[in-house]
Amino acid sequence: MSYRIFVVLAAALTAGCASTPTPADSAQPPEKVLAPEVLAAGGGPARVLVKRDSGFAGAACKHTVLIDGKPVADLFRGQAVTMYTQPGRHIIGVNVTPFLCGQSLLEAEVLASEAAPVVLRLSADINGTVRLGPTN
Repeated sequence: MSYRIFVVLAAALTAGCASTPTPADSAQPPEKVLAPEVLAAGGGPARVLVKRDSGFAGAACKHTVLIDGKPVADLFRGQAVTMYTQPGRHIIGVNVTPFLCGQSLLEAEVLASEAAPVVLRLSADINGTVRLGPTN
């Protein structure tokens, strides 16, 4: 019986350590912009939104968002960046620093179009594994 209580308690405590999705409408803009021209609508008619989860997991880690190898902005928890680009295939990358924060580079290929924005989520699990993937 006491073993079951321990397992439930451990699960409850670690559940709070994973990151939680940040709604796009409440995400904060990046504090450090590295390529302001990519954030302006003049960069192209297609939009790519990268939003970083909030929560404790990976809180001290910086995530530098790249488009086609070009650094665009540094994201911390609860922040998002919208990039404007030409329609077509693009590589969205995220460089995670410092090294203790897990993988050093994540990449995803996206197909940007004028019809609808591409939305990607940066999340972290309780083990500190950072993921970049599609979301809404």
